[in-house]
Order: sequence, then structure tokens, then C-alpha cells
Amino acid sequence: MNQINTTRFLTQDELAAKLTELKLSENRYEAAGIPLLVKGDKVYVDTSDSHSIIFGATGSKKTRLLVMPTVELLYRAGESFVVTDPKGEIFERTAKHAKESGYSVSWLDLRNVAESLRWNPLELPYRYYHRGETAKAMELVTQLSSMIVGEEAEKDKFWADTSKNIISGFILLLMGFVDSAEECNILNLMELWETYLSDRKTFMRRVKDEENKMIFRKLSAMDISASSSTLASMEAYVSSSLNRITINADMMKLLSGNDVSIEKIVDEKAAVYLVIPDENPTYHFIASVFLTQLYDCLIGKAQVSKDNRLPIRMNFIVDEFANLPKIDNMDSMITAARSRNIRFILVVQSMQQLKYKYEAYADVICSNCNNWIYLYSKEYELLQKISHLCGEKIYDNNCRIPLISEFELQHLDKEAGEALVLACRNYPCIVNLKDIDAYEFDKV
Repeated sequence: MNQINTTRFLTQDELAAKLTELKLSENRYEAAGIPLLVKGDKVYVDTSDSHSIIFGATGSKKTRLLVMPTVELLYRAGESFVVTDPKGEIFERTAKHAKESGYSVSWLDLRNVAESLRWNPLELPYRYYHRGETAKAMELVTQLSSMIVGEEAEKDKFWADTSKNIISGFILLLMGFVDSAEECNILNLMELWETYLSDRKTFMRRVKDEENKMIFRKLSAMDISASSSTLASMEAYVSSSLNRITINADMMKLLSGNDVSIEKIVDEKAAVYLVIPDENPTYHFIASVFLTQLYDCLIGKAQVSKDNRLPIRMNFIVDEFANLPKIDNMDSMITAARSRNIRFILVVQSMQQLKYKYEAYADVICSNCNNWIYLYSKEYELLQKISHLCGEKIYDNNCRIPLISEFELQHLDKEAGEALVLACRNYPCIVNLKDIDAYEFDKV
């Protein structure tokens, strides 16, 4: 029987011809990207603004085959990046090289909090607020309040929404009460909350005296004339949410000072490492807040830059993407990013995990990623999806055979670094990727 359609695998040589070749013997590149093919001392990457998504179950070597080599290539190309780093191994391996290459290197270590640089998530909203950019400030305040309350609280939607409004109102109050961005921090937010708890009526009279309708509207849910049980429940939800942060003295210290300036990162060739323990999600929301604020600042920079594009490309390399708290408007962010010289590389374990977190927007996120790299999974929905995207061979007797079946997708050779690559509009290709230890990068 004869095949009557064109479905086939791309050869590695054909794929290489469609990508940008980087020689590992060189330590400076004009542009870089995620490795989609490695042959000898040459790595082939997509240097366009295309986003990428990596699928691989736990233990499939996502970090060693793709994330670490990407970071090594990016700083040799002078591109900025922020990378989530579950075990801290990316920071340990690459931060020194990035600094030697002239990068401004920052890190937030949520695994070893006492050793981390400090970052104040209230500073950027404060600066927006006092520059008259009230809408931008409110957006960041609302996102921060939502992440402080947490996703688990969404099961009790009324109390969760009430708590978000109250925390947002107290942040806005703090912005008006303190004299500097440094004073607008989590420690002083807690002191403001405790001041309220100590004398509710006096505090609320003071709020009304401020004559700030926006703030009072946020706090209106906190009706001190309500029944004692209702008021106590409101306050308990807020206190419980804030205690996620304040119960750890080192975390309070991390979030109440600022060694990491997001506005500075935007203006420099920057390497940012977010060390987030994958086994403990308690503080994952901090990484989500950081990514959201950085993106917002980058968009602002792009809007006043030539051609509405950043002069230095920023790469968001988000390992354990679907394990982080949901990033609001992620579908819009990834859609708008490319034209601003911002690129996302998302690493997820499964399609179900992504859909659980982003629901209907998961498909939007995936469809905006032109490069799909698949390593390994036993999730049937993902296997079906990948197999379907690769197409099927159709023969003149109407026989149809998948180019690669769900069964075959489960048996790519891990030790050989086998991966299936769907790059832009090209045919699928089975490639071989190198473990980071197999690369022979010249040290700078």
C-alpha cells in the first residue's frame, strides 16, 4: 500500500537547517534559546520570540536536559532571564558564570529563607500609587491580596473575597500612612492590622476621616456593627491569611526590606533566580507575585521603548509552572509578551495539572507556545494530544496509522536524551538532547 498524505518525521538534519546553530566552543552568541537539538559540539535553538512548553513527568530530566542548558546559553547571548529553581541547583551551577559575564544577579531563596536577598512586594505598588498610576497600583495590590489569601480559601468564596478586599484596603491605608516605599512593607502592614484589632471603632473613624472612597469601599465589608460572630469570622480569615507570612520571622525579614529592585532588573542585563522548594508550597505564592510584578514592569518599559519592544530580551523560565499559585491573566500575558521581546519557557508535568490550575485558559496558554518539547508521561490525555498533533499516515486503502502512538511516546530513551519536538510549523522530530554534564562550555 502507498501513503497518500505527507505526514512524516522531520530528520534531525532538516530540523537543524531550520534553527540557529550555536557552537559550544564559543562563549558569545548574538541570541539564544531553548536547545531543540544537540549534535556533537553544536546546539540548535530557536532564537525567535516564540514561547515554549516542556512536558515531562517527575524524573524525566527536564531541568538537566533543557532548563540548565538554556540558562547557560542565554547569558552567553546577553539575554536577561528569571528562572524558578526548585532545588537551587540552577543557581549553584550558573550564577557565578552569569555574574562574571556582567549580569546583575539577584535571587530569592524560599528554601533557605535566612540566606536569601530581601524583596518587598509592596514597594512597586507604593511607587505606582504615589506617581498617580492608581489603576496599576490597584491591580498589583489586588493580585497580592489574592495570593496572600491563597487558593485553598476559594472554597469559601464569600470569606475569601471579603478577606481579599480587607487586605487590599489595609495595604492602601498603609500607602497613605507611611512616608516612604521602604516603610510600606509586610511588617508595618501587620502592625496596622494589630492596631485595628486593638481598637476597632477608633480605627474605623480614622479611616472615614481619610475621605478616600476607594479605600473605604475596600474596607466596607468589615462592618464593626455586624454581629460579633460575623465580625470575628472576617477577622479570623484575614489574620489566618496574614499569618502565612508572619509566622516565620525570617520570611517577615525577607519581605520587609529590598535588596532586589524589580525596576532596576528591567533596566539591566539581569539574571534572577527564584529558589522555590517543590516539596513545600507554603511560599510559592511569593514567586507568583514576583513574576507578576516583574512582567508588569517590563510591559511598562516596553511601551516607552523603541518599537514598543524591550532593548534586552527577558526570558521567563518557569519550572513547575502548574505547581505555582495561579498567575492572574496569564493567558493575556503570554499572548502580549512576544511583541514586547518577552519570551516564556514553561515547564509542566502534565496537561491535567495545567488544566486544574488554569481551567479553560490552559488551552490558550498551550496554543501560544510554538515549541512543544515532550520527554515522558503516562497521562493518557497528554499522550493522545501529542500523538494527534503529530498526525497520521493515510494509505491508499484508507488505512490510517498514527505517526507515533501513545504507546511509543511512553518509551523514548531517557538515557539517550530522546525527546519529541514540535517546533513552530515544522513536522515533528525525534531529537537527542544532552545532559548538562555532557556539555563542554568554555568557562568565561
